[in-house]
Amino acid sequence: MSAAGGDARHRQRPAGGDAPTVVAIVGSPRRHGNTAYATGLAVAELERRGVGCETISLAKVRLDPCLAHDDCGTRERCPRRDDAEAVFDSVWAAIGLILASPVFFATVSAQMKTFMDRTNHRYLHGPALHPKAVGLIAVGGQGGLKDTLRTMERYLEIMCPEMPTVETASGIADKLGDAEKSDALRESVVAMAGRLADALLQT
Repeated sequence: MSAAGGDARHRQRPAGGDAPTVVAIVGSPRRHGNTAYATGLAVAELERRGVGCETISLAKVRLDPCLAHDDCGTRERCPRRDDAEAVFDSVWAAIGLILASPVFFATVSAQMKTFMDRTNHRYLHGPALHPKAVGLIAVGGQGGLKDTLRTMERYLEIMCPEMPTVETASGIADKLGDAEKSDALRESVVAMAGRLADALLQT
């Protein structure tokens, strides 16, 4: 990972090494915004229940836009030289995922869309994405929460040969810091994380 993305990861894994690992992708341009706060709540609840977590903020890594190479399917690797492969290696190795995005024009952020677009090379070449369960978080101030969640769910339908269990959470947080004041958002995210933990920990 580049120097620019050197602080992009937070890892917390329980002792023993047998617990499932969740990778949380924070698709906000703000490092400490409402979406990051909501994701932190989910991660804290997962860790409390014994699930190891790694958080990757797309605001802290270099992830360049897809250039739509027509020969993507025949290229051995994507010609973009950024942090994408390191991010994707973590995502593909995880047993569970969280995809979290603010609402931009009733859909995902540019950062989350770039993440999705850049996974096209692995979609064409493999290996397939096989998370056991995925949590989706949408945070917005002007509506579009359901549309944003649906965009991320549709992405999973395309990427995953077998659709994982999907749990969702959303809430209204317009201005910076509003998420911390919203009981509804906090309750939605913590409840979602609890369901995600249950799905991951069941035998």
